[in-house]
Amino acid sequence: TDVGSETSRTMGKYAREPESAAKSAKARGSYLRVHFKNTREAAMAIKKMELTKAKSYLEAVLRKERAIPFRRFCGGVGRTAQAKNEGSTNGQARWPKKSVEFLMELLKNAESNAEVRRKNHGKNDDQGCQRRSDHALASKATHARHSYPHSHCTDWFDC
Repeated sequence: TDVGSETSRTMGKYAREPESAAKSAKARGSYLRVHFKNTREAAMAIKKMELTKAKSYLEAVLRKERAIPFRRFCGGVGRTAQAKNEGSTNGQARWPKKSVEFLMELLKNAESNAEVRRKNHGKNDDQGCQRRSDHALASKATHARHSYPHSHCTDWFDC
């Protein structure tokens, strides 16, 4: 059999692969009980952020000090002044607690995956590893009858 097809059966499939796979760590969640649209907007808000900035941003969202701007799925979303601070053009934002908590757990999981990978490669902790959320994705469930919607989010970090 083909080596690539064997790997795809054992590992999860990601929408996009990192530029340097040897220096990246991944985390993934599937069939989660969170709203897809809220999770997608929250994932887009932390995309390309460094790990510490992404964590502090999500914690500020939970405290309602900062908001998640809604850009694509913004029908019926209320307007708030905090949206302007986050670069929203339509002024619409929310504080999706459940989705933010899930993304914080996903970031924590990806960070621990990066730590394990770094230890396996023999790098010391004092060498410094700039972790940056390079990709964040939330995808819809298929439209099957009597099936629960799920969210699938992936994050990886450059080490």
